[in-house]
Amino acid sequence: MLESLIQLLTLHVSLKNWELANLKDERVDVRRPLTLEEVLLPPSGFIALTTNTNLLRAQYPTDQHRNMMEMASMPPYANTNGGIALLDEKGVMRDQLSYSEKMHSQALNTYKGISLERINPKEPADDPRNWASASALSGFATPGYVNSQYNNVMFENEFVVEPEAFSPNGDGQDDMTYIRFEQKYSGRIASVKIFNIQGMLVSTLIDQQLIGTHGQIGWDGVDQHARLVPPGHYVLFIEVFDHAGYQVQIRKKVVVLY
Repeated sequence: MLESLIQLLTLHVSLKNWELANLKDERVDVRRPLTLEEVLLPPSGFIALTTNTNLLRAQYPTDQHRNMMEMASMPPYANTNGGIALLDEKGVMRDQLSYSEKMHSQALNTYKGISLERINPKEPADDPRNWASASALSGFATPGYVNSQYNNVMFENEFVVEPEAFSPNGDGQDDMTYIRFEQKYSGRIASVKIFNIQGMLVSTLIDQQLIGTHGQIGWDGVDQHARLVPPGHYVLFIEVFDHAGYQVQIRKKVVVLY
């Protein structure tokens, strides 16, 4: 699935009479209007284009604020490969992409229901290196809000645990701890496991999942049998790698209090 997502960076833009098209032999073929109404997209705004917003929300639930707009119909797009173009109200092509399922991550066993996401909107859309599979942590799509693989990170900020001490007692304050991360490059795979100070595995939060360039992973203080762990010190063991040869192992401490 190619996620139909527009980002315009510097000014409000009316989407009235803009068109979405497919490409045949690198030329515009079938085109469909986005809207005949006055719809403004703010600077650095996002909008997901779909023929059924209710279905899209149900398929990709999230607590993120998102912006969606229904089109009466869309040009036909093949899942395996094809071309997509965005035309303004004067028929001028503003962006285009020739896509293929080969642009997806090698770590995936299937591409069904998984979006290809543009990594940096300031870089050319027609560069396959500027696209990546949406992360597993995001539900494999982010329709109507910032891409899970969006990246303008200049330096690595690997993994940060916040808070380092938490109390999963249900009082509504610090009931969970979060492993927050930023990655300079997309397409990385991660495992996050929790061990007690005796070195015994307590819980596996994720196991070799495709992550985005940013996100968070929560732990609610339960073990792999869904039981609250005893108070004490625990070790988060994080492994990250990609198919380009990047590999790192990280250990972080976390304290469970009651």
